[in-house]
Amino acid sequence: MLNLDSLKVFLAVAEHDSFSEAGRQLHLSQQQSVRSFKLGTPTGAQLFIRQSRTVQLTEAGKCCPMARELLTSAQRVEQTILSVQGEVIGEMTVAAPRRQVNTCCQA
Repeated sequence: MLNLDSLKVFLAVAEHDSFSEAGRQLHLSQQQSVRSFKLGTPTGAQLFIRQSRTVQLTEAGKCCPMARELLTSAQRVEQTILSVQGEVIGEMTVAAPRRQVNTCCQA
């Protein structure tokens, strides 16, 4: 069975048509992205066809909508469990002038 981390990588690769771009989005190396699918799926299905710089989904890999629904459902379950425990999670967008961001974020 694919785990949720593998689903995230799968969806990012499918979205970007690239293991490298998917790795950048998920803060993984290209090797870590590739390794997630090097052995294929537990059923042995090949999800991607690698070309020189891009990848294409195979027929088996075209299950993207179902994978996205599964990942979204799993995230909702996690949020529900955490909210029952009194923890609040979610996304927050913060806006600040560029000058202030550059000043406060320099190491």
